[in-house]
Amino acid sequence: MTDDQRWDTVTATRTEHPGPARREPVLDERYTSSRRRSARVENGAPNYIAQGSWSASIAAFNNHSHAAQLDTTFGVDRSIGQLWSALPDNTVVLFMSDNGLAWGEHRWSGKMVPYNEAIRIPMAVAGKNLANPLPVNGTDPRIVSTSTCCRRSKGTQA
Repeated sequence: MTDDQRWDTVTATRTEHPGPARREPVLDERYTSSRRRSARVENGAPNYIAQGSWSASIAAFNNHSHAAQLDTTFGVDRSIGQLWSALPDNTVVLFMSDNGLAWGEHRWSGKMVPYNEAIRIPMAVAGKNLANPLPVNGTDPRIVSTSTCCRRSKGTQA
């Protein structure tokens, strides 16, 4: 297999040029709800119950932070759309990411908590106009290592 026939491609969603990307004005109004940030833990017990509601400054920070994160996601979605439209038919695309992020679920934020929002690893497989699509009948109990698969395709040992 030559480099121009490779089946695996990595696309960076970050640009290397200076200056911010064009912000979507619609996002300023779309994502305005605040969520609670994670509470401190003292002596092994959460103290968020005694703290009550968070201040307006923390709610404003959350609004701005969440809007910026959703704006970035919107940009990634646009990039994926451009990539998808350029792909030939009968192409399979695998989307993977690092573990998710809690946004106030269970009154926590971040990735360092043992809840699904923070520990599950997002993955989606999509096919563009596949000649012979196969149905998905559930989750296969076997785990496939994509890093081993990619190394083998390049002629190196796992």
